[in-house]
Amino acid sequence: LRKNCAIGFVRCANPRDGAPEIIEQVLAALMEAREHPELDYFLMSREAQQQRQEKADLVLALHKSVNEDFSHFSIVIQPIVALETGRIVGGEALLRWSKDGEPLTPAQFIPILEENRLIIPVSKWVLEQAVKACRDILRLRPDFRLSFNISYLQMQDPTFFPYVHEILHRYGVPGDHVSMELTETYFDSMPERMLQMIRDCRGLGISMALDDFGNGYSALQCLFRYPIDTVKIDRSMMKQIQNSKENRQFLKTVIYACHQSGKTVCVEGVETEEELQVVRETECDY
Repeated sequence: LRKNCAIGFVRCANPRDGAPEIIEQVLAALMEAREHPELDYFLMSREAQQQRQEKADLVLALHKSVNEDFSHFSIVIQPIVALETGRIVGGEALLRWSKDGEPLTPAQFIPILEENRLIIPVSKWVLEQAVKACRDILRLRPDFRLSFNISYLQMQDPTFFPYVHEILHRYGVPGDHVSMELTETYFDSMPERMLQMIRDCRGLGISMALDDFGNGYSALQCLFRYPIDTVKIDRSMMKQIQNSKENRQFLKTVIYACHQSGKTVCVEGVETEEELQVVRETECDY
């Protein structure tokens, strides 16, 4: 058996550093070496060490928030609007988190939640908050549907769908008022599990959406391989269709193909009147 050997060393240590600082630097160099076995060498800098320390601080703070009954976590709801009528017909529950009173972007903390598997308990918390919010909104808007994101790790969690069933029953929310979204990157990572998840969703009346289409490898075959209900076009496509008629025509073709296969399409990131006018040309649904 061949095993990788990780070697780390500290060069020209600051003479003012004491033993704890030097040991911390050596351990950081070793960890970097272990995490990058494909590299011939990795030059550890003070900037890299500082980034590692900042990440470690975030990990500790996230663990603390989870253990303290999800303190400093919250959700906001982004409206989903019907293009034809301009009426709010649904929303997407988005996770937010703050550290020391300062809000961080999801791109800063969600990958860390996934790396440390904290996304599993956090996603269950988000699910409950979303279903509670949906229950309250349904009293005012009976046709409202609320969506929320799930992690690829939940596809491997056997307790997830029983928990979904329990939460829907607890708050009296029918499954057809809830939608789950999964980023396109993970759809083809476990195709059999993906198909089973869609079947489980359908069994509870829950619809499934392909999220962030257009941000990543964007394999068109993914649109038709799985019996999903909705395709959400990533907001990065918004700029592309604004600046290029060719991109706009391509998106119209994708939307037409989705409609032909019974899928609805939502374009994300529409925030101005000018963007709305451009999106109207694509003939999307939301």
